[in-house]
Amino acid sequence: MKHRLLFFAGAFLALTLANILHATPPPKSYTLSASFKEGDKEIIRYKLEASARAETSSIPGHPPILLYSRLEQEIEQKILKLTDGEISRLERTYRSSKYYISKSSQQGKQEPLDGKKIVIESDGTITPANSASFILDEIKKFLSVNEHRFALILPVKEVKVKSEWEVPKEVVTRIFNFSNHKKRSEIHGCTEVGINATFNNGSLKCILKEVKPMGGQESAVIEMTLSLQGDDNGLGIEAKLKGNAVFAIKKGRFTKVELSGEMVLEGNQPCTQGTTDRVSGKGKISISYDFQ
Repeated sequence: MKHRLLFFAGAFLALTLANILHATPPPKSYTLSASFKEGDKEIIRYKLEASARAETSSIPGHPPILLYSRLEQEIEQKILKLTDGEISRLERTYRSSKYYISKSSQQGKQEPLDGKKIVIESDGTITPANSASFILDEIKKFLSVNEHRFALILPVKEVKVKSEWEVPKEVVTRIFNFSNHKKRSEIHGCTEVGINATFNNGSLKCILKEVKPMGGQESAVIEMTLSLQGDDNGLGIEAKLKGNAVFAIKKGRFTKVELSGEMVLEGNQPCTQGTTDRVSGKGKISISYDFQ
């Protein structure tokens, strides 16, 4: 009798486990693929804010250089041409482009790209859409068809929630720049550092954090850990940021990106007297995007 009871108990337990396993579906896989075609338009609202306190240790008693940059842009983009599935010609209209010289500034100053309309080619050629859209050469180097193009971070294969992937280094440096495009002013006898960084190295690790309804559509929340290294007017700059990107799966478009973190500046800062001073500093940096 005892053996029969053990048998039935074991059979019941096995059946219960089988039902549980059968009732729990396997993790779902998602294809995160960008969708775009010639003629597509997109509105980008972009904000960069950074501040740092830089010390000039080579000059005793030199006051700290307080650095601040804030850029707010509203950009309309239109895909003019695709070549082999990639954007090869893009029309970009800067509906608004304002910068702020201090955290307390209430009124933004007109930035050189404000109101400009340009055509950007994948080979780097930039053509003004009209005579009023002349762009300075010092600004052209920051502009490309891949600037702000987060579709490049998407994984090449299906992923599940908690899946991780690394974005190729050459892609990372093509997406990001931290230029406020404004001419530098003089402060404490030295050229203001601002935030006009050209990055030559970087890494970006992504994790599919979750998939949930957002704004009436199924969206993937991608957690990002970003590291960038480069040059800012003779200073070495390193920035480390973390944040999330929201990708509308069915629509095939990003809707929001937010990143924040810290940066370090180190190197010889050119001064107006023709000499150089050793400068080092630390600060905070954040960037955000809204896409429509």
